[in-house]
Amino acid sequence: MTKRMSRAKRREQLLGIMRTRYAGAISQAEFTAELIAADAGVSSVWVYELIGDEFMELRGTLEGGRRAPSTVTAELRAENKMLLRENRELKAQRKTDTERELAEAYQIIEEQDDLIRRLKSRNELLEERLKGQGTVVVEIPIAESKSGSGLR
Repeated sequence: MTKRMSRAKRREQLLGIMRTRYAGAISQAEFTAELIAADAGVSSVWVYELIGDEFMELRGTLEGGRRAPSTVTAELRAENKMLLRENRELKAQRKTDTERELAEAYQIIEEQDDLIRRLKSRNELLEERLKGQGTVVVEIPIAESKSGSGLR
């Protein structure tokens, strides 16, 4: 009567077979649970039961259709981290751009206000000169704009 191999010994055997197969594998097609199971003389269910996580991790590193869940998760986390960093940078850039544009707009408003004050002053001076020469100056009412500001 043959003695059954313990679970720990079977696991070690499967790990050894798996590493040997992995070393020679180029693609996922050459590294399957069925091939490891056939080498060990057990079912593929037993391979997944004893070394499934390690097998899936190694298989995900080979060329082929499926990738290990942990590999995909790690890639998605890295991409998410990169996108969050990029988002923060874009928000900071947008804030800086907005502040710069507001500063430029305030500068333009101040320049326009200064120009209006100088024009009003010059207009008053010219009206005084005209009155001094005996010319009658008639004010023409200017329609108020929607914002309620109008020149007089």
